[in-house]
Amino acid sequence: MNININILKAGGNLKKIEDTIEGAARKAVVSVSKKIPVENVDIVFFDSKFQTIEHIGFGGYTVTKNLIMVPVDSKFDSIDKSIKENLGRTIAHELYHCLKDYTYENKFTLLESLVNEGLADHFETEISGGIPEKWDTALNQQQLISLGKRAKEEFNSYEFDHSAWFFGTKKDIPYWAGYSLGFDIVKKYLEKHPEKKASTSYEVPIQDFI
Repeated sequence: MNININILKAGGNLKKIEDTIEGAARKAVVSVSKKIPVENVDIVFFDSKFQTIEHIGFGGYTVTKNLIMVPVDSKFDSIDKSIKENLGRTIAHELYHCLKDYTYENKFTLLESLVNEGLADHFETEISGGIPEKWDTALNQQQLISLGKRAKEEFNSYEFDHSAWFFGTKKDIPYWAGYSLGFDIVKKYLEKHPEKKASTSYEVPIQDFI
């Protein structure tokens, strides 16, 4: 599988939670490897508040299919506890992106982005056996319908505003809307195909989800 855990040490701020990070990450890698054929990935942890998720104290993003970056806010309250409880989901999510080559170095349409995020979030829920993330259920049913119609107008666009759709930088698009729409799209697909899971749907053509 060749998935490497790297914790950057120069600043020294992650030293106190280094064992916790290592243990939670390796446990997640083992779980993921039983579900999907992802390999040759470096996962790099570094101390930074930038691009962390406010309520869990760390984040994650897939730079290339071989590189995941995980910023960790070493000053976050109860960071040790949060890593134990939440890191496995983040690792599962980002490794799924590696498998799909859904990365920063590539360009995608809005539909491709919605489906890829929806699949990754369903996969992390499958791995954890837990409830969906906050960003998966950020929209009510009426918003899912109205924003879903609006999104369809841009489904095939490579020039869509990613920050607006996923991080609410436009007033008329709620924060995390893209994640919720993607989660709902994949949810409906899986309901129509009960024999499938996110872990077995990584090769399904994007158009099949609509």
